[in-house]
Amino acid sequence: MKPDFSVPAPVLEALRRLGAGGFEAWLVGGCVRDLLRGAAPKDYDICTSALPPQTTACFEEGFSVIPTGAAHGTVTAVINGMPLEITTYRVDGSYSDGRHPDRVHFASGLREDLARRDFTVNAMAWRPGAPLQDPFGGREDLARGLIRCVGEPALRFEEDGLRILRALRFASVLDFTLEENTAAAVLSRAGLLGRVSRERVCQEWLRLLPGPGAARVLRGFGPVFSLFLPGLDLSAPALEALSSLPPDFILRTALLLQNAGGDACRAQLRELKLDRRSCEAAAALVRRLSEGPCAPREALAQLGPEQARRFALLLRALGLGDKGYAGEIERILSTGECFSLRTLAVNGNDLMALGIPRGRRVREVLEGLLARVLEEPSLNRKEVLLPMAAGLWHNPFPYSDGEKRYHTWDYELRRRYGGKVCKVPLNGGFTCPNLDGTCGTEGCSYCSGSGSGEFAGDPSEDIVTQFLSVRQRMWQKWPGARTIAYFQARTNTYAPVPRLKELYEPVLALPGVVGLSVATRPDALPPEVLDYLEELSCRTDLMVELGLQSSNDETARRIGRGHDFACFVRAVEALHARSIPVCAHIIDGLPGEGREQMLDTARALAALPLHSVKIHLLHVLRGTRLEEQYARGEFSLLSRAEYVQIVCDQLELLPPEMVLQRLTGDGERSQLIGPLWSLKKLAVQNEIDKELVRRGSWQGKYYHKEDAP
Repeated sequence: MKPDFSVPAPVLEALRRLGAGGFEAWLVGGCVRDLLRGAAPKDYDICTSALPPQTTACFEEGFSVIPTGAAHGTVTAVINGMPLEITTYRVDGSYSDGRHPDRVHFASGLREDLARRDFTVNAMAWRPGAPLQDPFGGREDLARGLIRCVGEPALRFEEDGLRILRALRFASVLDFTLEENTAAAVLSRAGLLGRVSRERVCQEWLRLLPGPGAARVLRGFGPVFSLFLPGLDLSAPALEALSSLPPDFILRTALLLQNAGGDACRAQLRELKLDRRSCEAAAALVRRLSEGPCAPREALAQLGPEQARRFALLLRALGLGDKGYAGEIERILSTGECFSLRTLAVNGNDLMALGIPRGRRVREVLEGLLARVLEEPSLNRKEVLLPMAAGLWHNPFPYSDGEKRYHTWDYELRRRYGGKVCKVPLNGGFTCPNLDGTCGTEGCSYCSGSGSGEFAGDPSEDIVTQFLSVRQRMWQKWPGARTIAYFQARTNTYAPVPRLKELYEPVLALPGVVGLSVATRPDALPPEVLDYLEELSCRTDLMVELGLQSSNDETARRIGRGHDFACFVRAVEALHARSIPVCAHIIDGLPGEGREQMLDTARALAALPLHSVKIHLLHVLRGTRLEEQYARGEFSLLSRAEYVQIVCDQLELLPPEMVLQRLTGDGERSQLIGPLWSLKKLAVQNEIDKELVRRGSWQGKYYHKEDAP
């Protein structure tokens, strides 16, 4: 045998000294196996014909000897700082406790010593200048990639139940297979692991899971592992994902326990006697996975750099992310961008210097600043954040973690989900009762051919493909963000319930989808659809978005809505009775309406049990009846200043708890005739913010609770 690695000098010295004392001495076990494989052994064990006192005598001159297990024939010689276990040839007696031999008998020769060992690949001996001693065919099994017991497998496992896991660990780490009889005994004797301490089981699991053959071993011997970790996900997709992960124990453990939940994951690992730090790390990943994908900055903020990198690998293995997610994490870290309170450009001392009192309020303002910076990293500058902090401190509006004086959709989502969530607009190929002749054939005067779904997906694609395509575009801006499936184009409840299920259910089943939003008309909610929506709301976050546009029936007739305000009220009440949240859509600047009519619409909404409102300015789009009316000069569009004033007036009338999902809108540029100022959506929002501050006002300032339902 010609090993690929030279044997260390202290090992050669130990063999030389024993030989000089007239004793046989051999390298044995794992070090011989590794040398034959061309791998560097982690340690070297020596067996010898010398009895423990004789071994000690061989090393008394110049080296220290420790009687680590003299009763079992083992002493440890420390040669030039290298500890070497040296064990007398021995034969083990019976194992009444399933772990330790009741008695040890010193053997007369090497073969007897090798015969007591567990597997053939560990039952070989060698020393430089001598032939390999291999009485049980270990070298051949090594070449074949086989783990086979020495002797009868069932008896070997009865002696020490831990050998069951050792066999599987070697199969994983060496990427070997189990010999047929050995494999059968592993399964039939798996119950013996109940006699083995959890600490010993844990040590084998720690070494087994990172092995290159782990997925194959788990697939073939799942019942064994379920004995001590019953929450393991050993499904084909999970094991396929495992094979794509690097050999990181915490990472792989989190993947396999992803369905257990964070608390159960921690409990099972603690029961296994895994160290507390590893338990917490795996449980944190499982908890984060159970909440769905999130933006890289959120992952960094919640988990820290090391764990966020693991999370990125998990997302990719599960098909929920790509290289770009991990790349964004590295970019944030390398550029020093903010992702936590510790990396914020201001701290508590800075805020207290502004006069903000120490304690809870400082923390609230810091968290509000962080929320803004996570969405706009360029804000993380002291000269920018300190004025924002002052605004936060003096902001009288309670439903805000920033300087906003109205109840934003982003704030609501952060409060509910703890991070960025975005809507994925979809086109389910629906029609509309205002197009098919049920209540009209021309549609609303402002509605384009896309049915208000200019930014939705391609209806020629199946709904899952469409969703994934649109989500991927959105992930370019918010990598890994959780999503709400938003059926946007036309009337998305205007179909039989089986058809609705064909569209809604597949996207709800996708990982990372936390809810469903359905845009529809109040006259397209028959009882059977309401029943299905109620059932859906019990298992996902459902929002029904109802188009109203104006509470003025004359305006509704003028724009061709095809229903009156009373129809809208009935739909809201029917949905509210089923505990289904409703978002109302209104449009400011409709033909024939002045400021008072628009404020009347806000007052009408304030009196209804609505969850949220979308305020949109009137867009004139190409190919609509409204385009013709505008060209004839039948109405004029609001200026930006007029729109800002009206929106602020409306906000003051709405209940402070009501969520504002939108305060403006930007039409598709190639189709938009006017107003062109609407394309600068952020500028419009900023003007609304400034006007509320100038007024010393906020959402709900003039709302009276006694007017509420």
